[in-house]
Amino acid sequence: MYIHDGVDHRTRAHMLVRQLVDEHDSTYGVGSMTCSIYDTAWVAMITKQASGQTRWLFPSAFEYLMKSQHHDGGWHTTFSEIDAILNTLAALLALRKHIAFPYQIQHPSKEDLQHRQNRAIYYLEAKFSEWDVSATVSDGFETLVSKLLQLLLVEGVTFNFQGLETLNELRAKTAAKFNVSKLYGTVRSSAARSLEGLIGEIDFSRISQHRISGSMMASPASTAAYLMHTPTWDDEAEAYLNQILSVGGKRSVGGVPSQYPTTVFEVTQSLSVLLANGFSAEELGIYHLENAADFLEACLAIDAGVTGSAPYVESDADNTAKTLSVLSQLGRTPNPQGLVVRFETREFFKTYTQERNPSFRTNCLVLKALLDLLPGNSEQTPQIEKTVGFITNYWWTTNGEIEDLSNTSLNYPIMLMVDVLVRLLDLWEGGFAPILDDLPLRDKVFICLYQALTRTLQDQNDNGSWGRTQRCESTAYAVLILTKLAPLSSAPRVKSHLYQAIEKARKFLADNFRPLSEPDLVWKGKTTAGSSVIFQAFVLAALQAPIIKSSSKLSIESRFEMSLARIAIQTKYYARQSWFANVPEWQIQACLVESNLFLPQLKDVRYAVFPQSDLKDDQYFETIPFIWLAASNFDRRFIGPEFLYQMMILTFLNRQLDDYATNIIAGTFAGCLLEVEDILHDVFDELEQYTDKDQCYCDNHDLNMPRSSVSTNATASIADVRIVLHRFISHVLNHPYVLMASHHDQSHLRSELLGFLLGSVNQLPDQQPGSASVAGSSGSHSESDQTHHTYTFNFLSCLVGNQSLKGSVGLRRDFLDTPEQQYLAAAMCRHISIVSFMSSTALDQPIDHIVQQPTPVKSRISSFGMDNTHSRSVSSVSSSSSTYSHSDISPISAVSSNSSVPSTSPTSEDFPLSDKQSGSQSHDEVLSQSLQLTRLLSHERKCLNVCLQSLDAASINQPTANILGLFVDLSELSGLIFRDSNIGSCYQPTTAVEVIEEACTLSTFPMPPEKAKQRGSVAAARAALATEPLALSRNPSSNGTLCSEKPTLISDQEKIEITGTTTLQREWNWNRPIPTPHVRRTSRSSIEMARIECIMSEMGDSSRTTLPKPKINPMRKENQQNRPRAATEGQSVYSLPMPPFGDLAHKRVASADSTNVESTKLAKARAQVQRKLNGESQRKASTERHAREANEVDAQRRRASSLQAKAMAETTRAMSVHEPMPKRHLTAKELKKDTSPKAEVKIESNSVQEKGWIKAPPAEGVAKPSEKTQAKKLHRASRLGGPRLKLPF
Repeated sequence: MYIHDGVDHRTRAHMLVRQLVDEHDSTYGVGSMTCSIYDTAWVAMITKQASGQTRWLFPSAFEYLMKSQHHDGGWHTTFSEIDAILNTLAALLALRKHIAFPYQIQHPSKEDLQHRQNRAIYYLEAKFSEWDVSATVSDGFETLVSKLLQLLLVEGVTFNFQGLETLNELRAKTAAKFNVSKLYGTVRSSAARSLEGLIGEIDFSRISQHRISGSMMASPASTAAYLMHTPTWDDEAEAYLNQILSVGGKRSVGGVPSQYPTTVFEVTQSLSVLLANGFSAEELGIYHLENAADFLEACLAIDAGVTGSAPYVESDADNTAKTLSVLSQLGRTPNPQGLVVRFETREFFKTYTQERNPSFRTNCLVLKALLDLLPGNSEQTPQIEKTVGFITNYWWTTNGEIEDLSNTSLNYPIMLMVDVLVRLLDLWEGGFAPILDDLPLRDKVFICLYQALTRTLQDQNDNGSWGRTQRCESTAYAVLILTKLAPLSSAPRVKSHLYQAIEKARKFLADNFRPLSEPDLVWKGKTTAGSSVIFQAFVLAALQAPIIKSSSKLSIESRFEMSLARIAIQTKYYARQSWFANVPEWQIQACLVESNLFLPQLKDVRYAVFPQSDLKDDQYFETIPFIWLAASNFDRRFIGPEFLYQMMILTFLNRQLDDYATNIIAGTFAGCLLEVEDILHDVFDELEQYTDKDQCYCDNHDLNMPRSSVSTNATASIADVRIVLHRFISHVLNHPYVLMASHHDQSHLRSELLGFLLGSVNQLPDQQPGSASVAGSSGSHSESDQTHHTYTFNFLSCLVGNQSLKGSVGLRRDFLDTPEQQYLAAAMCRHISIVSFMSSTALDQPIDHIVQQPTPVKSRISSFGMDNTHSRSVSSVSSSSSTYSHSDISPISAVSSNSSVPSTSPTSEDFPLSDKQSGSQSHDEVLSQSLQLTRLLSHERKCLNVCLQSLDAASINQPTANILGLFVDLSELSGLIFRDSNIGSCYQPTTAVEVIEEACTLSTFPMPPEKAKQRGSVAAARAALATEPLALSRNPSSNGTLCSEKPTLISDQEKIEITGTTTLQREWNWNRPIPTPHVRRTSRSSIEMARIECIMSEMGDSSRTTLPKPKINPMRKENQQNRPRAATEGQSVYSLPMPPFGDLAHKRVASADSTNVESTKLAKARAQVQRKLNGESQRKASTERHAREANEVDAQRRRASSLQAKAMAETTRAMSVHEPMPKRHLTAKELKKDTSPKAEVKIESNSVQEKGWIKAPPAEGVAKPSEKTQAKKLHRASRLGGPRLKLPF
């Protein structure tokens, strides 16, 4: 339990709620926002005439500004660039006014003020030179900055910078949308919150109706601007400013908060998070909660069921939804009709009535409010469906992390989404939310939640915090996310890392949280600010939130029927690949689980274009989602799931096209392949004249299209081939996202797709005897036309080129802005295609003829487009895909092997290294040609690196850099995985024997003992599984419990029964533990997974051409070489202790061969390791038990010593009183009791200090008897009933 200053977090939460209620002012309300430099500067510029003299009304505000200026001349409180600019501009304007008219302020001097002014000007000039105006995300910044620049120009200060023109354009667009007449009406408008940006443009005498207890929409800066420019002095506004100065003075004298009051905002935020995360109403205080509920209901009644951040402030959907949620949590039944009527639109809920742009945060809050009213109020089902669809689509179509306009933390919108979607799943399981009966929508919800989990875990810092500034409030958001999603995944490495992350985060909060310290500045307004009440509420909720471990909640692996054993094997396989050398295994496992979430949707459209009967079974189909997710997630690019899903479809369509062309087109058009080119030209001409977006055959809405006209014969007709090609081309060109792209991107895609198809046809072998080659009779095509990379990149550009930063699509803008960027991107794709073509040609040759070099390792430190907070470096893509040094080139490390390039290609003719041709050449000639191919590959990769560096110099933005880095990394990763023929073994088997046999190099069984001892042999794996099981003996002193201290071999009869079973009789359920009476066992899945992982870790991989994973992963803390080993070389040692098998001996996988010495050695080694581990655990438990007993004895001894010392002191004082007591005769019962022998008390005088005794000071003038004498007198008096002492107690 967290304790601070002797107060636990439950008591702290109760005090926080009481503070909200007790500090509420009947006139102004309550607010705990931090002081704002921007608002304080505007308050410091107010003057007032009194007794014929003009004086500064609030000189303390100007003193606060002088104390807050930094040494560099600026006023900055956070890392926000726009905050520093706004604060410094407003403070500089106040400086200029005080220099011109000092009035009663004499300190600081005029020279000092001028020096401060010059420093502020220098600071702003440096800031403006680096400011990217177009990339700034802040509400209304263009209006405020433009007005401050105009006011400074009047004061004689001028700024000229590169983004000034862009700023003026944004200001003009905002002004064109603003209607001044609405501000003069009686309806409250949000424009009254920023009146300082309208100075000189409005009549301040006509806006007094917007005052709320003297304030203008609870904004100090807006109120100050109103008071300075109103023709008649407003005493109520002056009283409001005096009130906020007194409120801000409690924290810092002279400062004013950024907004005051914020009663509804702070009450709803704090109560909702506390009540939802482990705090009961009794712990928070029933009386205070009832008062808060009555206050919130009164606020809703003011404005017809809606409210704002404070009473009478402009109502918004955020605070209204929060109020409805809190009232529902407190047992009230509010009516959401006002929320629906005021803020609902056709597709989403808007934040303000006059706002047009959607808000992810607002729709999450609205959905939470509507779900909290269920099941009592089910009238808003259409609104629930609308908001669920908007939230999932927004997440799916947003590239990168979602940024919120009200909070600087990236965890805040994720926390809102997780909270509401988890609530939706709970209601769906209870039968109250039938919306999730739709399978595609439910899959989207699970993908959103799982991506929220993995992204949050990836963003955690080493010390347990989140964010660049390592703030407590942002860390609290993340803890609430993880606690809600704790039961989501049962993958062992992901789950273990999740619990460790929560523990580290809570330790960080316990060490750094100080309730009375300055809160984190996370809430956005005109500038960022913090709330002490909300800050404490979220941190306390994070420390108190329970971690749900109930087995009733099905994990995502169980819902999608994933095999945890297979995922474990896949994790081991990928972790040994060089590309994943620096990736933690939990990230690999999480990516594998996430890839399985996409498979149901991909399988639905798998054969929507190409007939299933004309295709071979693709063993790489299930790896396609993993490849795209790995390239997106491991470098934290976080491309939108919608675009990744569309690219996954295109990837398997490319592979199906290759298969279809080789098996069907080549056979159907044998001897007349030129007709295929005519068909392609006809299809393109037809689609160019008639474009139909409904012909996207892999869209989710077109799955039931008729395909009866397609023949299923081995050799299809020409009409069938034309139909299939028409489907494929139509899917690419008529894709909805492609049709929304710019005309330039669409035309490039069309030309590149046609070139790719023609190049693929030219590579088909002409099977007609004596016919001429198509390649010789048709137009020539470059190597880049024979691979799909160029057109795939253009398709990806069309998908993401029309997307904005807010998750909307349909902007119809070019993916690359300048001709320079477009040319360099085309050159990049051309070099990737050539490298893929040459590498696939090298793959067709014997490996022994190629000079092999180490495959480059994927670097995680300098990764292309890794994070929005990192530099926009294009050339910092990975070392495996961009920084190709001459010594790290592998001639067979293809960028991609999707395009099949047979040995009859022109490159193969130039380098005839095939088996048929190599026999007629000498070894020196073959070696010379392989070296030439290696040098050419090195040259092409160097050219690719130059292209990336040039793109970096071309100043591309961060989203574009993420897409380019994704494509380059994907090309390298797909080539690494698709060229490995052993990949299928990680996706097909489900039983233990099949897993090991398929993951190893298959060989004949049985093998000689000397070969069986070699690491990596199948015989060793089988011997490990066929080890004789151990029969557990019962310990007589253990009351019938099973004891595994002295295992013995099973009996001969049991051995005969087991040896008859050499294979699994049934498939095991890896997700369900096996119940065993009288003993708690580990689940069989955990047992077999541990055994398989250990066997796989001990096995070599001599057959693979890629490098295995290093034995020591630098990203992992544990060192695999430090594992305890009890066996000699060639024996398998398990990393986890094996549980007792006992009655389950007949369910063993295989029996021990009597002639197999290896089995006996493994059994002995396992028993020895198990005894050692059990002995260590018992010794540790015994040590802890003795320590606890010693602590208890010491505590009892200290308590007894303190009581004895107190009694001795009282007795000593009583000895000085000599009042004889009347004698009393003992009763028969006392005499009988007194006959028992008494143990004489022994007190050693020399051990008084050691045993905790306290000596009482002797009385003045009275000799103090010894302690032994006192004890004897007391004992004698109690036995004989003699004169008693009158004790003071």
